[in-house]
Amino acid sequence: MLELDQYENLLASVVGDDHSPRFPDVWSLGFLDENGDEVEGEGYVRVPVNNDSDTWAFDSEIEAMVNIDPIDGGTPTAGDWPDIHGVVLFDESGQRVFTALVVEPYVPIEDEPLGFDAGTVSLSFGLGSGA
Repeated sequence: MLELDQYENLLASVVGDDHSPRFPDVWSLGFLDENGDEVEGEGYVRVPVNNDSDTWAFDSEIEAMVNIDPIDGGTPTAGDWPDIHGVVLFDESGQRVFTALVVEPYVPIEDEPLGFDAGTVSLSFGLGSGA
């Protein structure tokens, strides 16, 4: 099992200022429907999220990188969006790198911005130290 500092370094190679060149400087945040497909609807676009230490920090209590600033999720411009069952971070080539399901499906409302408060998005590999 990885020691906590090794695990933090592994996550930091993907998310944050010291990320490997294999990962983008800016992620694209997308939403998933109940089938795990990317949401479609009027006004839907992937939203840029910086991959740096102004946006992400390691939280040793939960052994994950968490957002330290709010993340804007865009605004539906019509009521045709399906319920959101997950979020995904895409790299610049459109590959899914991180996917997370939400605990309760979110029902988008027309003209109401979506977003995540600081500390509500956590990224991990599920390989923590177990400490």
